[in-house]
Amino acid sequence: MNRREFTGHLVAGAAVASLAGTTLTMEGCTTDWITTAINDLPTIVDVVTSVASIVAAALGAAGIAPAVAAIIATAAQAAQVALALLQQLIKDYQANPSASVLAQIKTTLLDVQAQLGAILNAAHIDNLVLRATITFVVGTGVTVLTDILSLLPASTTTSLAKSAAATAKFAVKPLNANQIKSQVNNYLNGNGYGAYVI
Repeated sequence: MNRREFTGHLVAGAAVASLAGTTLTMEGCTTDWITTAINDLPTIVDVVTSVASIVAAALGAAGIAPAVAAIIATAAQAAQVALALLQQLIKDYQANPSASVLAQIKTTLLDVQAQLGAILNAAHIDNLVLRATITFVVGTGVTVLTDILSLLPASTTTSLAKSAAATAKFAVKPLNANQIKSQVNNYLNGNGYGAYVI
């Protein structure tokens, strides 16, 4: 198994772990991916910021190795930059839909997932509570991004009927911003990281 496959395995595992006990709702053409993304992405930025703050505090308290903290900080910063770009691309697409912008949105979503995967890959640390917290919080973000990806149309040239039929087969309605905050904050409060709620 190479590094990319291993990271993908970790991302998938974290996503599954974050969904434990959550009911998935299959959704058809009634889910507006643009509105969903516009509403959810700022909360994912907050998730990444919270994890970066937790790691910085752990570094200050000598609770995490400097090399590990540096990897997580770098990945978190890259994810935040990509999330800002993603939000702008979605606004651009909303104003002027095109296949090229849609392709950029998909690529940028995958880039954010890869950066979150790098955080998960680095989070193999001795402090089990810290490790579980990072895994849960980041896993929640990965899950929401995966669900948003499942809502994207195949292309802007696909007929509406075909696009709706294709989307209905595999799309999953993402958690909304309030649900994301509730899940993350409940976990943080329950594990001693209440100072970092989003």
